[in-house]
Formats: sequence, C-alpha cells, structure tokens
Amino acid sequence: LRPGFYQELDGEKFSSTFFNGAVDFVEPESQVDSKTFFIYVLLAGGASLVIYIGYKTLQGMQTSAKKSSRKVEMGTSHKNAVDNEWIPPINLRSQTPPRRPKPKSA
Repeated sequence: LRPGFYQELDGEKFSSTFFNGAVDFVEPESQVDSKTFFIYVLLAGGASLVIYIGYKTLQGMQTSAKKSSRKVEMGTSHKNAVDNEWIPPINLRSQTPPRRPKPKSA
C-alpha cells in the first residue's frame, strides 16, 4: 500500500491510499472439469464402437457357418396345393396378352 498526497490549485489537500502491485486471482478447483468430462465421453463412445464392430464381426462369422446347414423353403410341391378361394373369379381367368403390332421393315 502506498499513501498518496494531492493538493489542488485552490490549496485543498487530499490523501489517498492505493495498491501498487499485481493481484493474483486463484479459481477454486471444481469437482467436475468439462474438458475431462468430454474426454471420458469420447473414450466411452470409442470403446462402445469397438465393442459393437467386434460383436457384429463375430455374429457374421457365426451366421455364415449356420447358413450352410440351414434348409431353404422351396414352396408348394404341386400346383393344386395353393388355396385360391379368396381370389375373385374374374381375376383367375387367364387373359390373353394384348397383341403388339410388328415393326415394319423398311
């Protein structure tokens, strides 16, 4: 602290005390740091991505082994095994395809 004395032109005297130095501000340490929080979120996301890719890779390898032994359905064995009762009769009639005119040879 430094005292300062001043005098105006009319003779009136003033005194003032001022601090001539640097002031250090210290922020209190917080429990949650946003930078650290987002780093943890990024690391958790990356780890989740690696686990997901590994899971899908292993699942694909297992299903490819099972595909070879899987039976494939071929549908009905004969034509009359299909039940067309629900289809209106007008739609069951065989329609002749419309004739297309033959292109003329020039």
